[in-house]
Amino acid sequence: MLHFPRSRLPSLPTSPAARFALGMLAGLAAALLWGGGSVVSRHLVAQKLHPMDLALLRYIGCFPIAAIALLLFRDKVRLDVSWFRLAVLLLLAGPPYHVFVIGGYAHATAGAGALIITGLMQVFSLAVPFLLVGTRPGLAPVIGAGLAIFGLAVFSADMAAGFSFTPLGLAIFSIAALGWALLTYYVRLWKIDPLQLTNALALWSPLFLPLYFVFRPGPDFSGPIGETLLQLVYHGMLVAYGATLLFFVAVRQLGISTAAVIQALAPGLAAVMGALLLGEILSPIRSLGILIVVAGIIVTSVGAKIWTHYMGRKSVLPPMSPGPGQTSSLR
Repeated sequence: MLHFPRSRLPSLPTSPAARFALGMLAGLAAALLWGGGSVVSRHLVAQKLHPMDLALLRYIGCFPIAAIALLLFRDKVRLDVSWFRLAVLLLLAGPPYHVFVIGGYAHATAGAGALIITGLMQVFSLAVPFLLVGTRPGLAPVIGAGLAIFGLAVFSADMAAGFSFTPLGLAIFSIAALGWALLTYYVRLWKIDPLQLTNALALWSPLFLPLYFVFRPGPDFSGPIGETLLQLVYHGMLVAYGATLLFFVAVRQLGISTAAVIQALAPGLAAVMGALLLGEILSPIRSLGILIVVAGIIVTSVGAKIWTHYMGRKSVLPPMSPGPGQTSSLR
């Protein structure tokens, strides 16, 4: 997780009870939006909508918001980085990443996709700093990563419960988790503000339009208008900006560790909503696997700070979550 500068957050209630209630509501709403993103992605690709068209719709939804935010708030949402760094950030979290992840839901259920990408993030967030600069992780992140791997193994062990993901789906979400771990590393290294990055990803997305028309000569939005609007509004507006801002509020009112615990509920919520809305099977064994992965995320998010504070040890901070299926809502 990143530390969000308090100076950029709005003035909110000062009563402890009111702050706690507001923070919990905001955090839970953000987790629901992120979890729902996986369900929406799975539903839309199951309806044979092309991942490139869905990515285009997402940016059609969030580009106007980014432009208005830049006009109204200027330097507060403007990302001031070099062209090289901007290119790296766009490749790791921009339209190519979104097309890739959305396409992954053609090969995995909403719950499985959310769990794989979030669980493996715990592993890759330790591996990337170690391989690049030799940073050794603390005990808590290692335990959290181990729990995440064990939880994924438990979840996938219940073959009797039916389809959850294919080998290709596992590969896609594993690569996506690695890409997001790299993004997290560079965001911290370059001290990138998450809200500014969210805005920049939307503003610069038209750079990829030529590639879109090369690989997808024309968009196909001939399906039901409801599905088109669902992607445009849900991922383009509610997830890209709504969930991000709600998480900012949760961090301000509850602190980063408590907000991180709430955000850890997102993959579990994705699995529950997938079962309720899409008819995905959520067996007792799979439920146990989800609980173990969520426990691993919580250990990584909270335990890393405790380990660093009380043991005086430097530790790899827990990752920003990609919001499985929700893509660039930086948490």
